[in-house]
Amino acid sequence: MRERAARLAVVLCALACAGRGLAAAAGAAAPAPSPLLRDIAVLVDSSGTETVASVAAAPPERWRPVPGILSAGFTRSVHWMRFTVDAPAGEWWLEVLPPFLDDLRLHEPDPAQPGAFSERRAGCLLPFSAREVAYRGFVFRVSRTDAVLRTFYLRLRTDHSSILFPRLWAPGEFLAAKNVVYGILFGNLGLLLVLLLVNVGAWLWLREEVHALLVAYLVGIIATLLGNEGFLSQYLLPSHPGFADALVVVATHASVSLGSLFYRYVLLPESRRGALRVLFQLGFWLPIAALGAVALGSPVEAARLSSAVVLGMAVVIVPLSFRQWRGGTPGGGFLFTATLIFAAGLVWTTLQLLGAITSRIALLQSMNVTALAGALTLQAGIVARVVALRRDRRRALDAAREAEADARRERSLREQQAKFVDVVAHEYRTPLAILRTNVDILGRTDDPGRKVRSLRMMGEAIDRLGGLFDDTLRRGEWGESRPIRLERVDLVALLRTLLAGGASGGSEAEHPVDFRPDGEYFLDADAELLKTVFLSLLANAGKYADPGSTVDVRLARAGKRLEVTIGNACAAGPGLAPDLLLQRGTRGANSAGTEGSGMGLHLVKRLVGDLGGDVRLRVDLPGRFEVTVALERRSREDAA
Repeated sequence: MRERAARLAVVLCALACAGRGLAAAAGAAAPAPSPLLRDIAVLVDSSGTETVASVAAAPPERWRPVPGILSAGFTRSVHWMRFTVDAPAGEWWLEVLPPFLDDLRLHEPDPAQPGAFSERRAGCLLPFSAREVAYRGFVFRVSRTDAVLRTFYLRLRTDHSSILFPRLWAPGEFLAAKNVVYGILFGNLGLLLVLLLVNVGAWLWLREEVHALLVAYLVGIIATLLGNEGFLSQYLLPSHPGFADALVVVATHASVSLGSLFYRYVLLPESRRGALRVLFQLGFWLPIAALGAVALGSPVEAARLSSAVVLGMAVVIVPLSFRQWRGGTPGGGFLFTATLIFAAGLVWTTLQLLGAITSRIALLQSMNVTALAGALTLQAGIVARVVALRRDRRRALDAAREAEADARRERSLREQQAKFVDVVAHEYRTPLAILRTNVDILGRTDDPGRKVRSLRMMGEAIDRLGGLFDDTLRRGEWGESRPIRLERVDLVALLRTLLAGGASGGSEAEHPVDFRPDGEYFLDADAELLKTVFLSLLANAGKYADPGSTVDVRLARAGKRLEVTIGNACAAGPGLAPDLLLQRGTRGANSAGTEGSGMGLHLVKRLVGDLGGDVRLRVDLPGRFEVTVALERRSREDAA
């Protein structure tokens, strides 16, 4: 036990010694302290008349210490920032952000002349070539021959938000950090540009208004970021700083206006009236009015007005999007997340621009993070909404088309019913007139022979009425829809069975049937439907055939089809119209005095169509009328 304790103590001592050695090595390898800006303070020059000499001699109570950053909001006052450079001898770069500052003047003390200062100018209103370092912000080169602490003065006058964020860098560190920041900012802008192009393509393809509004909103956001991050002056308009600054102002106000228009379309239904709609309308028009104020020489007041609109919109859009999410609106969750991100970022950034809060990192990055994260989430919500909207539109269009088709079918059915009623009424009217006439004759005559003829004619009229009634009932039953049941059918046996039952109408002596099949004919079909079809055709052939003529039935093969042709002698054949005879409630010119409802051939066509076949009429043959039914020789597997 004692030996184990001793070994453990030795190990612990070794570890302690090693730790001290590593700590000493780390201390020896630690870099020198970074250069610092000490004792940062700000003096407000309300009249704009102070000089570097006057502010250097100003009493201490006029100077207000600040935590490394000035955030004074939109003001017409000039601000002087005082700081002490604590850095070793060498060249150091003083970076000043943000990039939208109008007029910067650095007053550097002259070591050879105590109390004297040299002035260097910078700002977004100067050509980009005038900058000491090609950078989106502003960089002043500070060369030191010793490590003595010296106090610098930085003067700021701007029509934008009076924000100053100075930082001292070693040149190598600055260039390395600059590359990283540029990569992040360009990546952010690249993603926003991709979203813009996606929505341009979506609008050209789908023509949805929401994509056009989102395109306009994204254009405003991208233009605002390009201007506020300094890329507009650096890359697009380096020789026209005044024009670039004016574009920044226009883009900023336009993005606020377009954002209000976009969110009104997305969050507020067209049917919604009242204070919210008025608020969104104000959110659209006030930034435009602010641009007029800028043109009249009041940029500070215009910026405050647009900032108030931004804060008002941020307060309104979050609860409205939350309501849509809770209400189950497609894409509502994405939309609520997007508006929450936008609102949080816009409120944070706007409060900084107004000087209400002070933060270094958030000022530089909140707009970029807000724009990208919000736009990506917003895009997802818009896609979900557009997909749901187009699905609902397709359903509504399909429903409208179906309703229109139903209406057309109903109109067609009513027309057919009216035509059918006219045909049946006409067919009933003739025998009824015969009955009425012969009843009158019987009442006025005592001639036995004439009474016998009248009674015979009345009996024929009654038989005709009964036949018409039976035909109408039978056609109505055949017209009912029923499922197709396939089975193996022997056409020869089926036709012989129907003919043996007198299906051709009348007696065999009146219309003999010529049926001489040349072989076996089988197919898979619905036997009951085939019976109905051939019963109707044989009955028609018997009714309309010339007296004493023969009805003939022929079977033939035509490729993969079987054809059944039923023909009869018909003197009126050439005067018939095939297309009309296949319509509901149409009878031929030779139908006078023959009972019927004009439904037979129409139902035959419909039933044969259900069986996958077709019907052809031949009325061009001299003295003949033929109906051919062509059926597919399909199997049960083919039908399935």
